[in-house]
Parts: sequence; C-alpha cells; structure tokens
Amino acid sequence: MAKVMLKNVRISFPDLFEAQSIKGGAPRYSATFLFEKDHPCHDAIKAAISEVVKAKWLDKANKAAQEMRERVMRLLPADSHGAPFVSTFHTLGVRLLREFHVEAGVPKHFTIWDRDDSVRAVKAALKEMDVERYTPRQILGVVSKAKGAGSSVRDYTERASLPIEHTAAQVWEKYERALREEGALDFDDLLVRTRALLRDDERVRSLLQNRWTHITVDEYQDTNMIQYEIARFLSGEHMNICVVGDVDQCLYSWRGA
Repeated sequence: MAKVMLKNVRISFPDLFEAQSIKGGAPRYSATFLFEKDHPCHDAIKAAISEVVKAKWLDKANKAAQEMRERVMRLLPADSHGAPFVSTFHTLGVRLLREFHVEAGVPKHFTIWDRDDSVRAVKAALKEMDVERYTPRQILGVVSKAKGAGSSVRDYTERASLPIEHTAAQVWEKYERALREEGALDFDDLLVRTRALLRDDERVRSLLQNRWTHITVDEYQDTNMIQYEIARFLSGEHMNICVVGDVDQCLYSWRGA
C-alpha cells in the first residue's frame, strides 16, 4: 500500500523582523502593514512582501520535509518493506517532471532558476522596456502570484487593468522566453507544469494514482490553488486523502493560500 506525504511549510519572514517566541511552539515572525486596499501602492507592496518571504522558502520546506521523513522512518517497523514517499510539493514536481519530461514538454535535464536568477531576468526585461517605476522583485511577485493562482500569461494579459499589471504582463512574456532559451524552470513552474502534466495526460495520471494510493498533506491551510489541484489529481478515484491544517494559522491568504 503506497503512500505519499506532501509537506507544505508555512513561510516565515526571515532575517527581517524580530522573532517572537511562542510557548510550546516554534518562533513565529510577524509584521503589520496598514494601507487602504485601493491605495496605489497596495499591489506593489504586497508583491514586494511576497518576494521577501519566499526567499528562504524552498530551503526551509526541504529541511522540514527531511525532518518529517526521518520521523516517519523511526515509526516504521524494522521489518517493513519500503517506505512512504515524503516530499515537498516542489520536490515532487521536480521528480515527476524529470520522469515524464517528454509528456510534460520540458527538457529532461532542465535547470531550476533560484530567486536571484528570476530577479536577474525580470531586471533585464524592465531595462529593455525602460521601466523604472517598479522594482524587479515587485514585478516578480505579481507574476509569481498569478502563476500560483493558475493563470497563464495570455489570460493574465487579457485581464490586466492596473498599470503594474500591464507592466507585469509584458515582463512575463519576456521572462518566459528567457526561461525557454536557457532550458530552465522557476520555482512556480515546478508546480504549474506538474499540475498541467497530471491534468492533461491520462496515462501518467492513472499511473501515479496507482503508485500512490494514499496521500497525506500537512500544513494544508498554506496550500494554494495549484497545490490543491495536484493533490486532487493524485488522489483520483481512490480518494484516500488526509489533510492536516489549522485555519487559524492561515497567514498567507494574500499569496493565494
């Protein structure tokens, strides 16, 4: 009986705000930003915050998944055959996209851009467009949030209405071209392409549903739409899925959770 556990870890505000110790729990980082929703800087500020808190996200998530993997192994009987697959959503995406690279339409040995690579590409696009109003991290935050919501560059361009959205749409096109030229995927693509693979390829979807018949998702309150759909496609007809979360700890609805 195969199982897969996906670890979706809460994002902290690393190195920016003083950690507040919580009795019986891990330190939590918090900050309050007060501004009207219709303020011209509203979307730009949220985009900038999004990029700041995502800087250390993948590293923290991988460490948490490794810790969970070790705990699971300690709980298994010594004579057990095999072990559950424990992973972050992003690491799962890397594994599936490399295994099914032909079906996913990505290079087998694709490289993964880190945040600095992404900022570099967006900065180059803004320079080419002679735009100085927004920073690369602001625009990257807007694009990343749109990807996390399941939007394509074409859909986003059609819906764009605010100045920052029009700029982000133009940069997004140039950004995607740069990714293709380097045979690379960014962190968001690891989820977006995995969702597309599971949605569009019935053979792959069926194979994975039978490979992992039981699924557990931890920290479910932090799951965004793309991650939710990945879990839904994997659970398939078995519907043996257990999620663990706490709505009172959902701190990241502004980034799509």
